Amino acid sequence: MNHWGDGDFEIRVSQPSPTRFDYYLTGDLRSKDVIEGVVDELYTRYRMTQTADLGAVLYGFLVRWEMTGDTVWRDQALAIAHAYGEYMAADGALPDEHFDIDAASGRRLTEPGPVDPGEGLFFLHGFGAVHALIELEELTGDKALADFLYKRAVWCSNVRPGPDPFWLLLSYELAKTGEKRFRDRLLANLALVNYDRGIYPRDREKWTGTWGYGSRVGRRIQGTSEGVHPMETSEAGFSWNPIPALIRALALSGVRESEVRARRSPDSTAP
Repeated sequence: MNHWGDGDFEIRVSQPSPTRFDYYLTGDLRSKDVIEGVVDELYTRYRMTQTADLGAVLYGFLVRWEMTGDTVWRDQALAIAHAYGEYMAADGALPDEHFDIDAASGRRLTEPGPVDPGEGLFFLHGFGAVHALIELEELTGDKALADFLYKRAVWCSNVRPGPDPFWLLLSYELAKTGEKRFRDRLLANLALVNYDRGIYPRDREKWTGTWGYGSRVGRRIQGTSEGVHPMETSEAGFSWNPIPALIRALALSGVRESEVRARRSPDSTAP
């Protein structure tokens, strides 16, 4: 989904997680100007109160650290990550809203409260926050952040399998730890997924229009972004494709394709 031009002016629309590749791969100075302007002039004055904003600001500071090598940006990103971690419940549940973090200082501005276990799912896992947290942990080796991600992954592994956005975090922790709980949870989700057809059809004429996978209520979906495999869309991580991480994690844990197929549910959505 791309909100550019449709009247949606949420901060997440401007996050530089995809724009950075325009600059890194082409050297396009306009892309660099946009990233610097958005992050330096907007994000540094922002207060984050929802996870969609959290992902944008975290990626903004992470990208500025990549671009400049200035560790001030790294330290700000880590401070924000640690502040959000203070809102985590004892069981690993996280809020989607009901938190308040100052971007410039990285301080939380409210006291942590009870967390609704249904919160913190789609936007946290599907709009870049978890992705930025994982990249930040990989680049810094920060132990507090690593512990936070592991605890969250354990929480995710205990949620009933279904069309959820946990693939990336579970795959990341499976590759790191090799723990059976993460492997089993991913396999349980795969048993429910239609993987007999490609993510995109080979016929380009079917990339738009009425072609698409059926939704959960049996209707056909219209549009390019929703006409592809649900592992590529919001049911498994929005446009932040978790499939490479999933394949790597399962391979490292010794899972064979035959084992995945053996777990196939008779109620799966495959044609």
